[in-house]
Amino acid sequence: MSNLTQQGVLFQELLHKPLQITFSEQALSSDGGLLLLKARDRKLGLSEALARALPERRQASKVLHDLPEQIRQRVYAVACGYPDVNEAAALAHDPILKLACERRLDDEVGLSSQPTLSRFENSMTGTDLYRMGEALGVAILGRLRRRHRRARRVWIDVDPTCTPTYGEQQLTFFNGYYDTSCYLPLVLTVSFDDDPRKYPVVILVRPGNSDAMEGLLPLLRRLAPRLRRLWPKARLWLRADGAYARTELFDWLEQIHIGYDIAMAANAVLNREVEEAVPVVRDIAGRQNETTAFYFPLEYKAGTWCHARRVMAKVEVVVAPGKDLRDNLRYVVTSDPGTPEHGFRRYYAHSDMENVLKDLKEGAALGRFGCSSVRANQWRALLSLAAFTLVQGLAPAYRDGGERPQVSTIRMWLLKVAVRVRESARRIVVDVAESYPWAPRFRQLALRWGAVPL
Repeated sequence: MSNLTQQGVLFQELLHKPLQITFSEQALSSDGGLLLLKARDRKLGLSEALARALPERRQASKVLHDLPEQIRQRVYAVACGYPDVNEAAALAHDPILKLACERRLDDEVGLSSQPTLSRFENSMTGTDLYRMGEALGVAILGRLRRRHRRARRVWIDVDPTCTPTYGEQQLTFFNGYYDTSCYLPLVLTVSFDDDPRKYPVVILVRPGNSDAMEGLLPLLRRLAPRLRRLWPKARLWLRADGAYARTELFDWLEQIHIGYDIAMAANAVLNREVEEAVPVVRDIAGRQNETTAFYFPLEYKAGTWCHARRVMAKVEVVVAPGKDLRDNLRYVVTSDPGTPEHGFRRYYAHSDMENVLKDLKEGAALGRFGCSSVRANQWRALLSLAAFTLVQGLAPAYRDGGERPQVSTIRMWLLKVAVRVRESARRIVVDVAESYPWAPRFRQLALRWGAVPL
């Protein structure tokens, strides 16, 4: 009998009868939904793709945990809310995690320890990370191709995010805009037609003082041809905020025929173009006592541009109770000849990137960059991307403002499931409580990914 088994507790007066809590010797787990994640991972091949991209450099005679097992252990742990390797010792003998990592229940060795995983993530080379990032992107896009094969437009959204650092990490620098020492990862997502969901496909960890364009064009040069091969009939379109209104980006997008909607900061020249409309809009807003906006097409040529480009202008006057009228002038550089009002609606779909970044951080631990090596931290970013992709796939489909659960919510519904594990001569049996509220969804997903009804 284990020490923990003997350390039960008794609440004498907590309920109407004395309450006894014991720690069972049976094979129990609080992460039963990992088996769904395992089935989904097997179908998509994310962990296998990462493992194939990473060469084995260790002596075969000294290897207790192969690369696929270690990758699964880290990806599944992040998905279940255990982002740090410090939790490895507590999870090494969890029966569900062992099964998901393809270890036998009676294996006394268990999964990798914290020192083993730390050595693993600090052994990454730049070439390893490049290959794994490419393999992960190919696997994600392959899944999206099967789901959105008829897409007529593929949107690429670009946004950086600040991830504060608190130690001596390589390439962490102070960023004056965010007022902290940080990394500045660059995240690229793709989406399709009118589907509001954005799918992250690339995450690049960059120094905290990086310019907005640092690393972007090399990523786009690899991503764009792949998207065109998978969706040859679709139009590619890039959306980004004002930090990316750069001559080199506009020129490159036009050269390879990618459409764009990129915000641009207001300046004196643009403001003069719409100054006559401002008092008219203010008058209308004041009389109607509600926020009013008018849209205008402009032709504008910055000093560094080789030719004039189309700019959509929005002259908005904001009405708020108890406050003075406030002018709000916005400009978006576009390659689309349509109406500015429609163009702004198209561009504003980019704003959902904030929710994607928040979900990556809070749900998939993007930003938990506790390693001193920037390469190890890039590996953690790939783990976050893989875990996010697997967990988001458990969510129900949504459109037109329907249900949009975050990773933390999906984890609570479908991964954090208390189960008992039993093994007989013929099969492994996992018992779930009859009162489990998300059992229908659990069963539906299991059948989708290879299970058969009993």
